[in-house]
Amino acid sequence: MSLIILLSFNSIAKGQNPYVNARQDTASINKRLAGYCKPWERFDLLNRKSGYFIAVGNMDSLGTTCQQILMQAQQLQKDSALIVTYNIIGDYFLLRGGSWADGLEYLFKGIQLAEQTGYNGYLCSLYLDASTIYSIGLEDFPNALKYGRKAQALLNNTRPSHTNLPAQVYAALGKIFIRTNEPDSALYYTQRANEALIGLKDDYQYQNVLMIFARTYDLMKDEALAETYYKKLILIADSLNFQVYKQISKYWYANLLYQRADYQASKKYCMQSLSAALHIHNFNIVVNIAELCKKIYTKTGNKDSIYYYTLLKDAYSDSVNNENKVSKLQDIALNQRLHEIEVEGKQKQAEQERQERLQYTLITVGLISFFILFLLLSRSIITNVKLIAFLGILALLIVFEFLNLFLHPYLQKITHHQPMLMLTAMVIIAALLIPLHHRLEHWVTHKMVEKNKKIRLAAAKKTIAVLEKNEQSQKESNP
Repeated sequence: MSLIILLSFNSIAKGQNPYVNARQDTASINKRLAGYCKPWERFDLLNRKSGYFIAVGNMDSLGTTCQQILMQAQQLQKDSALIVTYNIIGDYFLLRGGSWADGLEYLFKGIQLAEQTGYNGYLCSLYLDASTIYSIGLEDFPNALKYGRKAQALLNNTRPSHTNLPAQVYAALGKIFIRTNEPDSALYYTQRANEALIGLKDDYQYQNVLMIFARTYDLMKDEALAETYYKKLILIADSLNFQVYKQISKYWYANLLYQRADYQASKKYCMQSLSAALHIHNFNIVVNIAELCKKIYTKTGNKDSIYYYTLLKDAYSDSVNNENKVSKLQDIALNQRLHEIEVEGKQKQAEQERQERLQYTLITVGLISFFILFLLLSRSIITNVKLIAFLGILALLIVFEFLNLFLHPYLQKITHHQPMLMLTAMVIIAALLIPLHHRLEHWVTHKMVEKNKKIRLAAAKKTIAVLEKNEQSQKESNP
């Protein structure tokens, strides 16, 4: 199966989007996003919006939404939000085609997080998408099977909400075996995908399974069964007016009829496939259809039509090449922007953590200072000088840490991140703090000693007064 055609029906066949059947109205989502939304609510709306764009194949709008949802996920600082976001971005590069490495980069980021946190439903979906990229984009079938098997192994551990995941996984494995020309294995997994759909209302996955059945029997040279599934799929796609499967099913059925030498019927379905492809501006498939039309008219001897479809193929080939160049540039720009958003998010998170550490340090310095002040002002507590020295050293260390946290960003800018210069700056700050600490410690110790003397003197005077009073009382009682 050609790469172009695989990509075209994979965009919907994934079936991961629960909003496809409802034809989610993006205007209502945009209206809610324009008003006040709680952070999680805004993330959910962007997720739904992304799902809709994936379903209808609107890659330009999906690219913009990817940036928005990544910024929102960075703000939430939740692993589950980042996992979903990386899955959506990976889907963007998968469905866009070409930038396979970028797609795998984000999918593997999501996989790493999902493996650490145990989100098996998300992990299964991420494995599935990675398998698809290896199969369709890179034609690395061992790795495609590796991640497909990993997704399959997680099916028993997924949540009930992921009801169509088994069908997706088995169908993906079936498509891999179609591409490796192993129809027996493809048939086994397609049958399992079909069984997984029993009881589910999922027209899109059902069409996906019918397509794989048809292609499998086509490879097995079982024309009768292949034709049965092609016709069944065509009937459903026409009834649902689902253009993606209309173009694919009719293209492959036209191929089957061409191999059978039924050129009139082949031409009929070829024209219908071409109409559907032009309707959704899928120029990649137009090139394949034009080539098939040219072959049909070559057999029937219609030179004018041969010339026409040759020109049509060349025209759309140039259009596809130009479009691919533009798409590649857009993907590079988007990938750079996504990396910038991630860096900005990490910087904001680091700044927030720095501010929290500064606050905790200030609170600690305040508590120690308050405790020392309390001991200084107390007129009844005799304080150990060694305790004051210990608290003084502790306070010095905390003040130094506070200055380190506070001055670190500025020192980085001044020194241009050169370790030796930063170390020198911190040594100078420590050299200034130590004499100040000694003077302050000497002053506090002196005050403590004076206070302790006064307390002891007052206590001694009080004791002498009590003893004199007791002695006088004894004299009066014994004249």
